[in-house]
Amino acid sequence: MWIVVAVEVSAGVVRELADPKSFQRGEEYFAAGHVRRISVDGTAVSATVEGTHAYRVRLDVTRSGLRGRCSCPHDVEFCKHCVAVALAWLEQAGGGERTARPGGRPLTEKRLRSSLLDRDPEWLVDQLMAAAKTDEVLRARLSVAAGVPADRAFDGRGLRERLEFAIDVPDYVSFAGADQYFHRVGRALDEVERLAANGFTAAAADLAEYAAQLLEDATERVEDIGGVDDAIARAEQIRLAALRR
Repeated sequence: MWIVVAVEVSAGVVRELADPKSFQRGEEYFAAGHVRRISVDGTAVSATVEGTHAYRVRLDVTRSGLRGRCSCPHDVEFCKHCVAVALAWLEQAGGGERTARPGGRPLTEKRLRSSLLDRDPEWLVDQLMAAAKTDEVLRARLSVAAGVPADRAFDGRGLRERLEFAIDVPDYVSFAGADQYFHRVGRALDEVERLAANGFTAAAADLAEYAAQLLEDATERVEDIGGVDDAIARAEQIRLAALRR
């Protein structure tokens, strides 16, 4: 039997979770409109916080209170990006306060696996094929499972085009448009990083090197030179990590 407990979340609760500097910077990020694509699923909130890089944030309302996780490298319990997302979520409530009731939990991996094993194999294949139509990495992984060598399984032409679209801008990018520009660049580099994480390291290294070259060529057309340098450094990190794998 589940005991349902109401948990109230307010700006005061968020302030207590973060250190003063993180709360102040989170307020600034929130006020500047850096929180994008908020998604609420029961007692879980996810969003992207844009800056020089785009970071993914997830907040969970548990029986013990509000918990936050962020993809940023900051070593704090509740970072500025978590603060920004929490404040944006509270603003959606209108009154600046949320009451959540943590109840049933999603299926564990073990139970989900058990459920899928009971499904008709043809249904599972249909689901995989449908997902592979929009996920190039998944399609490549399925191709490897079917016997295609890894160095031939991934067709990098689509991702190469997306890198060009994100990075190679024909017009000058001012400081005002830099956030949007680097968000596109960050998402394209996320794809290259995911490619390496799934074992397609040679393709990832080549594409990361190509992205760095595009960024070098775009330097004179982007006002935020520091942002370009950060993006080049990230592309190089992805390339080196792929080579090490």
